[in-house]
Amino acid sequence: MKSASVTVERSNGPMLPDMVLPQRFALPFGNGAAVAQTSFLDYRDNITAIMAGLDDLSVFRGRQAPFVTRSVKVQINDLTLTASANTPLRFRMKESSATTLTIPFAGEIRPTLDKQQVVLQPGRAGVFLVGDALYGETDTRAALMLRLTPERILRTAAAMLGSAEDAARHVHLKHSRPIALQHGAVSFDVVFRQYCQIIDQFQQQPAALEALMLDDAIYRTVVMMLAPNAFFKAAPDQPSGKHGHLLKDLCEHIRANLAHPIGLTDMELFTRLSARTLARVFQEKLGCSPMAWVQEQRLLLVQQALQRAQAHETVTSIAVGCGFTRMGAFGALYARRFGERPSQTLKRATSS
Repeated sequence: MKSASVTVERSNGPMLPDMVLPQRFALPFGNGAAVAQTSFLDYRDNITAIMAGLDDLSVFRGRQAPFVTRSVKVQINDLTLTASANTPLRFRMKESSATTLTIPFAGEIRPTLDKQQVVLQPGRAGVFLVGDALYGETDTRAALMLRLTPERILRTAAAMLGSAEDAARHVHLKHSRPIALQHGAVSFDVVFRQYCQIIDQFQQQPAALEALMLDDAIYRTVVMMLAPNAFFKAAPDQPSGKHGHLLKDLCEHIRANLAHPIGLTDMELFTRLSARTLARVFQEKLGCSPMAWVQEQRLLLVQQALQRAQAHETVTSIAVGCGFTRMGAFGALYARRFGERPSQTLKRATSS
């Protein structure tokens, strides 16, 4: 459990007419904030900083139209998301230590992996790269690239699959490969478009993504994409009655760590239960979801701290110490739960 760090970076450059990059090549997120650039050299410098191992980048020879690119980057803890759009390019990458997942949103990307060309199209396939050398070309395209941490992928997979051995057996982090974006009725293309919409909703206050733990949800989604056979098959539900002792231990663990970020992955690691089983156990035993229970415990802890607060303490210091990071949202939650503002509770305590 670690505190989140969220930063947003946008490309800079002269604004160009929207007709240069058609609307269907809009960025996956940040489309209203990023501006178009025509400096290929600036773009090459910027993208080299993002894409470890980039060895060569060139515009298609003989193109009459100008080179155009737009990009924006969001960093949430150890997850980097880069949304970009550009006119056709050729690229070559040498071996590197980077682990990335690229998902096309418009146009085609055609990398050559192990001497075989792969065609990446929206809704059909992305590509998972673990630092292998490759080369390829793009049409005018828009794409989302995730730069990932292998250790966190394995940790998340172990929580979701039950053990580190199962994670290593299913995820296959040593192999670059195309990744299907459709499994039965599940479209990962749709899932990531929704994630991008969430990022857009918080573009004016990117630190709010910390409270959503969006990086945790994205890592969990990536694990499902890398190991679809472990998730997309019929499996009988486990009876929840035998998990009562695990629930008790988990609740004690949560109460002892309310000052720290707590997500479903943390709960899975602690109990070795799946998110679905956790949700069912919480609903049956406590009448709410796991995250709703965490929020309730934090509110109760804040109320108790405010009621016995000393004169030098503030609402903000107490709320932060109980795990809340967004004071505006906290105030509304507290008032709805207890029928008064937290400042009113504090005032009674310090004036008595």
